Amino acid sequence: MQKNIIHTIVFFLVMLLCLTSCTQSTKGKAVVIETPPIESKTGMLHEKYNEYLLLMNDQQRVTFFRCQNDQERERFIESESLNHQKFLKQNLRKGMPPEKVLEILGNPVTQEVNVNLAGKQSRWTYSQFNGYRSVQYHVIFVNNKLKDWTQVLPE
Repeated sequence: MQKNIIHTIVFFLVMLLCLTSCTQSTKGKAVVIETPPIESKTGMLHEKYNEYLLLMNDQQRVTFFRCQNDQERERFIESESLNHQKFLKQNLRKGMPPEKVLEILGNPVTQEVNVNLAGKQSRWTYSQFNGYRSVQYHVIFVNNKLKDWTQVLPE
């Protein structure tokens, strides 16, 4: 949606430039209107941060796109622990046994186990300080197979 808004704005600016140049005397003059490609800046931004953008929720994306430069963007990624989310996404796979998760993440801070007729469900909690705040990660196992993992950011 933001891309469409940018394209619409650029279209109207180009039209305004065309109308302005057409109303001025151009006899004997060549009028050349050059517009830089919109995709160059936003495309590179999306390409560089694409993996992080896929991990963000809508509110995070809005905040991210308000960042003025790469330093602010990197700080935002660190403060939201998106780099750790990327690590989890690259290294954890659904169906993994608990032993493999222990190799990758180490020992959890807490382990909760529920056993019922459907089977065994475990939730491991990891805590990490990202330089800005403490972030918790829950790793969920069902019948000793990794089902899911989530990040819990404090408000």
